[in-house]
Amino acid sequence: MSIFKSKWIVLKKVSSQQNTDILYTIFSYDYGKIQASAKISKKEKTLDLWNIIDFEIETNKASSKINKIKNIKISSIFLYEDKEYKIIEQYLKIISTIIKLSPEWVQISSIFDTIKDINKEVNINYTKLVLAELKILNILGILQLEDKDQTVTKILNFISKNNSSKIFLLTWIDEIILNKLINKTKV
Repeated sequence: MSIFKSKWIVLKKVSSQQNTDILYTIFSYDYGKIQASAKISKKEKTLDLWNIIDFEIETNKASSKINKIKNIKISSIFLYEDKEYKIIEQYLKIISTIIKLSPEWVQISSIFDTIKDINKEVNINYTKLVLAELKILNILGILQLEDKDQTVTKILNFISKNNSSKIFLLTWIDEIILNKLINKTKV
């Protein structure tokens, strides 16, 4: 058994059937996506989706896919209040994309950096979240960069070559172009 620390983001949370553990799908800068569990405790704050957390993880036998986590400290939380439904839905779509498409135990630090940039962004809006999802698809090698529309192709190439904090500076995208970009997220 080995113990290590890292920064993680909570992607999925499921209570166990015995109601003694909570099962999490988490994503780390250092280790990628893994499955972990924690005992339900009245002393510790409950983790929620999109929380960025620090904790220790104990890896079990090679045959076990579930790792135990302890000494949890929440670094950053996602505030759902005062967010439009469309924005929350896009957050959930990004989480779903990461859960479905990223391999377990593979370090993809640029995905974690994109998630951190989303959390840091004070004026996050729907357009920025669509651009972040496109960036994640590009990181995973799934995004098709060519399009019939030259403007869309230029935006996709910009997304491919830049980090999310630069991508969030794209504020001039009109609704027609945005809809074409949204179509690119359908994989």
